[in-house]
Amino acid sequence: MNISDIQKCQEEYEKLLKESPLHGTIDKICKDILEQKNNAMAMEFTRIICDLLKRYGVYVHCTETKFGERITTNSIEDQYGIVFDSMDFSQHDKEFMDKIKELEKQLDRSQTTINQIDDILEKLFGVRHDMVDKPDEFEKILSERAKGNVTDFLPTEPIKVDDMLINASKKRTNCMTGKEYDKYIFGKWQLRQIAEHLLVYCNHNGEVEE
Repeated sequence: MNISDIQKCQEEYEKLLKESPLHGTIDKICKDILEQKNNAMAMEFTRIICDLLKRYGVYVHCTETKFGERITTNSIEDQYGIVFDSMDFSQHDKEFMDKIKELEKQLDRSQTTINQIDDILEKLFGVRHDMVDKPDEFEKILSERAKGNVTDFLPTEPIKVDDMLINASKKRTNCMTGKEYDKYIFGKWQLRQIAEHLLVYCNHNGEVEE
C-alpha cells in the first residue's frame, strides 16, 4: 500500500463524513470495501478503527475456536481461528466512573449540609426550604418570620449587643494553605458607622420610657 492509496482513502473517508451521518458513512465504507475487494482500503480502515479503540481505552475481546468448530462464516475465523465477539470499555469508562463517584459524594455532602440547615431553620423559624415551590417565596416567608423573631437573637443587656457586634465572626479558608480561620464580620470603620447611625437616631428621636 503506497502513500497515494492512503491519501486517497483518507480523502474519501473525510468526504463521506461530511456528506452523511456517521453510521451511514461506516456502512458505506464497509460496502465499498466488499464490492471493490479493495484490500488496501480494508487494511487502512481496520488500522484506523483499531488505533481509535486503543487510543480511547477500548479493548477488543476474541474467542479461540476449536479445530473443526465454526462460530461465524468470515475469513478471519477460517485463517486465524479466532472470533472478535465483544469489547471491554472498563478502561475507557474508568475516568467517567471515577468522576461520577466523586460527584455522588459531593451531592451526598451537599444534601447533608442542606438537611442540617433546614433543621436549624425549622427550629428557629418553623420553615424548611422544601416547604415552598419557589425560592423567592421561601425568602419572603423567612424574612417575615425573621423580623418577628429578631429579638430572640439579641442579648437583653445593651452592653452585650455591642460585644456581639464586635466579636461576630465567620469561618474563612486561606486559599494558600487551605486552613480555616475566624474573620470578624464587622471592621472598625463598619462598627463606627453603626455607632454613628445609632447616635443620629437617638438625637432625632425622643426617648420613650415604658
